[in-house]
Amino acid sequence: MRILFEILANFIKKEWFPFCTLLLTLATLVVSILERARNEDHYKETTRALIEHDKLSLAPLMDLRLEELSNKVELYIKNVGEGPATILSVDFFYQGQQFPDMKEFMIYLTQRGDFLNHDNDSTLYGGSGITVDHLNLEKDEKWPLLMEDHSPFEYQLRLSRIFDSTGTKITYIDLYNDTSKREFNQSIIHKLGYK
Repeated sequence: MRILFEILANFIKKEWFPFCTLLLTLATLVVSILERARNEDHYKETTRALIEHDKLSLAPLMDLRLEELSNKVELYIKNVGEGPATILSVDFFYQGQQFPDMKEFMIYLTQRGDFLNHDNDSTLYGGSGITVDHLNLEKDEKWPLLMEDHSPFEYQLRLSRIFDSTGTKITYIDLYNDTSKREFNQSIIHKLGYK
């Protein structure tokens, strides 16, 4: 029995200890590699989240407003977001038709008798369409589409009713060249089959 004990002791000293050391070293290496991979994934996720946060904190947001004051009515686009935007297009949808700019829309309304002659009674902006070179809106900046001076109340009411039944789609890009669309009265636009 003593001989068996000595053989086992020699095996543990000579053979087993180096094997255990090797096994422990390999386990440490595997844990180290796995931890590094996990940290890289965490770093990628954190970086992606920071980039998305930066994009959202600098995102523009276009708003279409019709302001009715005592002596004028003004229709304008305003950037109510945090970052600048470049307007690519403003489309109007009314009575089953699409109009690529304010001037064509106002001519159509005048011909139908829905609107007074815009040449004499209003200041028309954005009449020739919108290009990237023409319309960059910073935060809280507005761009008028139409301004009516000294409009009687009935006229203001008529204009308000027209724009309540008009769909409007504003397409713009942000600092990161991401394209966004903002639609007003979406049911009118989608009913006509436009996306």
